[in-house]
Amino acid sequence: MADLRTDYQDDVLDASENTARVYDLVDSNGKVVLAGVHLEDKTVYKTKGDDYGAADINTQNTKINQINASLSGKANSLDVTFGNQIIANISVSTGAEVGKYIREHIPLSKLQKGYVFNFIPAQSPQWFSGILYCDASTWATGATCWGFYMNRDNNILYKYNCVYGGTDAVTKLGGNMKVNYSSLEWESSGNSTHTVVNDGELFVTLYSPNNVNHATLLINNNPVFNGTSAEALSYGGIDHIPVSQGDVISISTNNAYTKCRLYNYKTT
Repeated sequence: MADLRTDYQDDVLDASENTARVYDLVDSNGKVVLAGVHLEDKTVYKTKGDDYGAADINTQNTKINQINASLSGKANSLDVTFGNQIIANISVSTGAEVGKYIREHIPLSKLQKGYVFNFIPAQSPQWFSGILYCDASTWATGATCWGFYMNRDNNILYKYNCVYGGTDAVTKLGGNMKVNYSSLEWESSGNSTHTVVNDGELFVTLYSPNNVNHATLLINNNPVFNGTSAEALSYGGIDHIPVSQGDVISISTNNAYTKCRLYNYKTT
């Protein structure tokens, strides 16, 4: 954007000719009815307004030009860099590893503007799409990388954040539960433990005809439910829990009607 003018001027009367503005009064036919008159304002004001002239315009435009100049190096600050990453022969196999891989392998200068990506890990037939940002051009003290991306096959959304010197933090925000499943990977039978082989959803049913039965469900040693079946029923049951490859599911119960079924996401 070109700079706005900052050299506007107010009228300066020729004092040798007049000390006030002089007008001719002209009729609709162009005939001068009264020549060389000036106007006097006889209005009675409660408050007299401020004059607005060239100095005000120049001050305003100067400030606008300064703001535009400060943004000149950021003209594309809202632009994003689009990358279609189809990576082969790498170790990325789960959604939790995608953010870390991009942070480590994509130039941070691209991430500074926002890096939009489609990412297909070779070892997983799942497609991740999202955007990552970094607030520094080098991975050093004070740098932070963050963003969101989604597994487009099962609609699970991941939030990614990493501060230099810390660990890559990934939070699974959930997903669309109305998806197709390719197979039943595991079904609990009483007290049991299972390590997830492929990403999927855990369907949990807690039911009992009385209040004495008890069930405990943990994922990676974090309790999802710990109580009686009556509490489970009042809670509405537990259903559709997304799990990832490597998650450890543990269930203990004295209720034959407590069941866990793990269905893998459809990947084709």
